[in-house]
Formats: sequence, structure tokens, C-alpha cells
Amino acid sequence: MAALITREEHQRRMRRRRRQVLGLAVVVMVLLGMVHLVDTAIDLYKKVTDPTERMLEYESLLRSVVMYDPAYFNGLENVNDSFIKQTSVWGTIYELIEKGQWDSLARSEDERAILPGVDVSAFATKLYGPSVQLKHATFTDDFGLEYVYDESLQGYLIPVTSTENSYSPQVVQLQNKDGKLRVSVGYISNTSDGITSGVTESKPQKYADYIFERGLDREWYLTGIEESSWKAEEGDIIHQETTADLVYDPTGALQQQLEQESGMENTQPEE
Repeated sequence: MAALITREEHQRRMRRRRRQVLGLAVVVMVLLGMVHLVDTAIDLYKKVTDPTERMLEYESLLRSVVMYDPAYFNGLENVNDSFIKQTSVWGTIYELIEKGQWDSLARSEDERAILPGVDVSAFATKLYGPSVQLKHATFTDDFGLEYVYDESLQGYLIPVTSTENSYSPQVVQLQNKDGKLRVSVGYISNTSDGITSGVTESKPQKYADYIFERGLDREWYLTGIEESSWKAEEGDIIHQETTADLVYDPTGALQQQLEQESGMENTQPEE
């Protein structure tokens, strides 16, 4: 015969079961919290010990600088305004392409893309720091291309570029030393056609160290370019003439074209 349970005993058992269920729930929550903390710690450790993601970020940031193969400098006061503008213009272009927004830019009557000056200023601040204040105006870059600034449109008319020899960056090392960030960059030879680039060699042709310093906002900004301890091996270097090395002779080019056309006519079979 089953023993009778008093009302008070039944209530005690129910309270005990509720405490057991609540305790189990707390244990599960604690375990889930510990798993989350472990995952977070692992992710943080990977970010600290594996600089790959950060290196890729600097490759993206420095593309517009490396493409012009600039001379070494120490301090932004030692570079001209055109250098700041041209690298900021192309840095903005690359960012728009990455975001899929390039094709949506407004166009001028002659189909040139209109690059907003405010976006160019924003990239200049991102790369060089808030102390850089761009004065938007028409300029010619190191490739001889003219970038017209239209006051009425508040933007740059981007020229249709021809094929040029250029470089793409490959970050090989990040080093914090003496309060500066030294970004060692390999120069990958490539051919650019318009706003797109095709990498033709996978090994750097040379190296340079890009020096970043912290601003008042604790962000890193480019302040100089120095010779790097990294060196390209002789077997990796491509010895070729670049566009800057060539002297264009329009008369000679025309004469060569006429001779080629004449030769083609002379080789045609008689009917």
C-alpha cells in the first residue's frame, strides 16, 4: 500500500525539483559561456599571432601608392601636393571597385567617371591622417595623365588610361619598433589597363619599407618610405624597359608605321 504524502511534503518535493532544474540550467549556461570565452580567446590568439588579415588590409591600403613607385621620403612635408592627390584619387577608385560601386558613379558628357572630391579627401585622411587637407584642383600625375577637377560637379573627371607598366603591393612583414609601424612591401610587376590590373609576375621585383606613425586618435598613418632590408634575388628581377624609360618620338613612330604599311602592300600577291 502506497504511503500517503502530506501536502507539505508534496510542496517540498516540488520546490526541490524546481531548484534542481534551475541548477541544471545555470550549469548549462555556465558551460555555454565558457565555450564562448574559449572560442573568443582562440580567435583573439589567431589575430595576434597570425598577421595575415592585417597584412592584406595594408596591401589594399597601399595599392595606389605602390603603383606609382614613389621615391623614398621622410615626412609628408617632403612630398608634393600632386603625390597626395594622385594616390588618394586612385585609392578611392580601388575602394569603389572593391565595394562594387565604381560602375554606379555619375559620368560626364564625354563618359568620364566623376569621382567626388569628398571621397578623395576621406581616403587621404585614412592613409595620411587628418592633418592632410587637400585643395582640390586639376593636376597631372606621374604617368602624364591629367585629372580635371570640375568645381560645378565637385569632383575629378577620371581620364581613360592607356596601358602602363606598374606595380602591386605584397606585404611581407609588419614590425612595431620605436613607436613606429614598419610595413615591408614587395613590388609585384603587373600591367594595368584602365582601372584594372593584371599581375604578370608573382615574385617581388624589389622591396621598400612603408613607415606608419600613430596620430592623436591612435590610428596609424603613412609618414615615409625607406629602403628595406628585404632584397629581391637576382633571378627574380625582370630587366625590362618601363614606360617612364621610353622617349616617345612621334615623327619616328609615324615613319615606322608608313614603312610597315608600305611593306605590307609590297608583299600582297598580284591578281
